[in-house]
Parts: sequence; structure tokens; C-alpha cells
Amino acid sequence: MFNYLSSTIKLRLLMNFISKATSSMLLPFVTILYAKEFGIVIAGTLISITSFFQIGFSIYGGQLTEKFGRIPLMKWGECIKLFCFLVLLFYSNTWIVFFVITIISAAQGFINPAIDSMLIDESNDEIKAKVLSLNNWIYNTSYLIGAMIGGWLFQKNFVVIVILLILSSLFVLWNIFANMNETHIVLQSKKLKYGFFSSYSEVITNKKFVLFSIGMMFFLFLQRTLTNYIAVS
Repeated sequence: MFNYLSSTIKLRLLMNFISKATSSMLLPFVTILYAKEFGIVIAGTLISITSFFQIGFSIYGGQLTEKFGRIPLMKWGECIKLFCFLVLLFYSNTWIVFFVITIISAAQGFINPAIDSMLIDESNDEIKAKVLSLNNWIYNTSYLIGAMIGGWLFQKNFVVIVILLILSSLFVLWNIFANMNETHIVLQSKKLKYGFFSSYSEVITNKKFVLFSIGMMFFLFLQRTLTNYIAVS
């Protein structure tokens, strides 16, 4: 099936794997750092705050990607992440790390809806389900691989992790600017018409979708817990 995918989908899936694998390297470092500095309870609270930020900005990013297109959100989000990675290269204070990680999570929240929407834009009805399933496998695999490598590098090689994050972000940004085209046509009338709450008014009334979204939210919390546990163990 992979041979029949468009070049945009192939590139986006490759970028997803590299970006997720390197980003998840930070998870064990952050978890251990918080636990050593503040204790397990506060560490869990800080991780939860970061997760809620990503979920909230993902919801808002879903509306923004329809208003402004996929590429602008990916560019802005990845630029913010790159800046934050550069900050981590020079500052290791725990509260600065928490603040920067929270911003990275928010930026990733903006990026995620644009990525998923671009994959859907480029997929026809015959392969759409397979593409999303493949993307999910890539996401889970890269998350586990990155967390294990991050746990291994944590003790003495945090600078190596940050450098890998910077190189990954530069690679993704270069591909966004040089090799990717917008897949969503933004109509000016649509761009100005809808506000945040009106855009989601129909979605909120769909009880099945709301229950599915809540279930996925708890699943992601458990998934993050699993990757942190594997890396730390």
C-alpha cells in the first residue's frame, strides 16, 4: 500500500516518525527531573498540566487549520518548537524546563490537527482508513522508541537529546518550506464567518463523538504514562 501513496503523504508520515521519536525523548528526562526536584505527586501534576495544554490547543488548532490552512499552522508550530529546543540547550532550570515543555506541547497541539487534516486531504475514500491506521502505528512506534532512547540518554547525554531535537525540527521545517504544498483551499468568506464556539457547536451536540473524544483523551493519558514507565524502568 505504501507504494501507492502520494509523495505528500509519504513525506508527512516520515516527518511524523522523526518528529515524534525525537520529541518523545524528552518525556523520560522531564519525568525524572520533576520527580527528583519536586516529588512524585507534583511531578504527575506538572505532566498533567502539560498534557491538558496540548489537548486544549489541539482543539483550537482544529479550527485554525480550517481558517488559515495546513501549512501556516505547521510552519508557526514548528518554528516555536525550534526556538524552545534552542532555549533548552542553554537553560536547565527545572521551572524553565517546565515552562518551555508546556509551550512545546501547545505548539504541537497546533500542529497535530494540521497534520491529520493534510493526510485526509491527500487520501481518497479507498485508502483513507488505511492511511490513518498507518499514521497511528507510526505514532505509537515512534513514541515508544523515542522514550526508550531518551531514558537511556538521560543520565549524561541530555545535550545530545536536545541537539537531536533541533536537527529533527530543522529537517521538518526545511521539508515544510521546500517540499510541501497547501492541501486546503481557504475561502475568505469562511475565514471570517465562524468563531471558535460556533465552529464546535455542532460537534458538541454529537454525543457519540464527544464520548469517543473523551475516551481518546484518557487513552492518551495512559499512553504517556506507559512510555514514561518504560523509559524510567
